[in-house]
Amino acid sequence: DVREGKGGRPRRQPLGSYLRQVLLRYLEEGRPSLRPVSGETAVFLSCRGRRLGRKGLGQVVEDYGRKAGLGPLSPHRLRHAYATHLLEGGADLRHIQVLLGHQTLLATHVYTRIRPVELFRTLRRYHPRARRRSPGPQLPARPITFQRTSRRR
Repeated sequence: DVREGKGGRPRRQPLGSYLRQVLLRYLEEGRPSLRPVSGETAVFLSCRGRRLGRKGLGQVVEDYGRKAGLGPLSPHRLRHAYATHLLEGGADLRHIQVLLGHQTLLATHVYTRIRPVELFRTLRRYHPRARRRSPGPQLPARPITFQRTSRRR
């Protein structure tokens, strides 16, 4: 459970089995080595044993992203990737909304990016002309180019 999410609302966040194992290992081995300050209940702690703040978490994610060769990485980019992977895997947009903790689908749309390859797959799967087997009309040898013209008003 997330006791206090954005807006102070508590919510549940399901974890996959691998992430659950990693988190349990951190709670058993990693967190105690950070020597939590008495009464500190936060899951992620700074090297001083206190709650890891937004900037601290961002720095940790950025450092690990760099070490993994992923380039610039942030918690926000991870959320985008999480939502995009769910969408590409066939998850319902409403379920993604709940998993991200959004109150509206409009907020969820911001996090779901559709890659061009997915658009082509959708086109081939659902558009009747994209599925046909016959070759159709011949295409020109050179690509068609369009020149900009000045607009008169």
